[in-house]
Amino acid sequence: MKNKIVLCFLLLLFIEDYSLSQQACPPTDGWNSLTTTFYRDRFMTHYEAWGNVNENFRTNPDGSIDVKINWNTLNNSHKYGITDNEFKGFLYLAIIKDLLVNCSAPTEVNISFYEISDCFVDNPCYLKANQTATIFCKDNLWPGPDPEAILDSQTGLWIWVILNRLNCGIKCCKTTYLVRCATDSYSSPTIIGSPQQTTYFDCPSSNVVDCYFNVPKTCNAPCPLIQELP
Repeated sequence: MKNKIVLCFLLLLFIEDYSLSQQACPPTDGWNSLTTTFYRDRFMTHYEAWGNVNENFRTNPDGSIDVKINWNTLNNSHKYGITDNEFKGFLYLAIIKDLLVNCSAPTEVNISFYEISDCFVDNPCYLKANQTATIFCKDNLWPGPDPEAILDSQTGLWIWVILNRLNCGIKCCKTTYLVRCATDSYSSPTIIGSPQQTTYFDCPSSNVVDCYFNVPKTCNAPCPLIQELP
């Protein structure tokens, strides 16, 4: 019984240490919640709701605004066949308008959106074969990447590289829009120039070592594509 108690205690310490090691994207202090609905004025008289999403935001001392959208709350009515991905662009605009409702030109504000990307490391397995470097066949459900072949200079054999992708953490990406506030209540804020994308924190280091080349494998992830706004 004593051993079980000690084991449970150690397990709780491990879980607590693991949870503390996970960084928030971005940090969780000082946030406010908001629900944004995108409305489309179809005939200059009738506003049509296309859907909504929940997000958290905070205003920084320098006047800039941070936003973290909870895409799990996305409600898309699929008006006119608009996909979720296409609808996200409209929601970005709606969120910016909601956040700057009490702001007027010529004031300009930096609004930063934070997104999480899953990090992966390619864990390879190497196969030797006495044949040319040709893929015989692959199922149409094969997730990729396609196996590649390298010629071993010492043995003269083809070495086939089969990759197994392992999740190794998360990456936090930050996309910042410079926005000029609206001139009046009938106009919308204007995005100035191109959005700037940076890494708030990167993928963690990996302890995977390539068994053939004997070099460390990198844990990495691309940032999500910068949202193309309508």
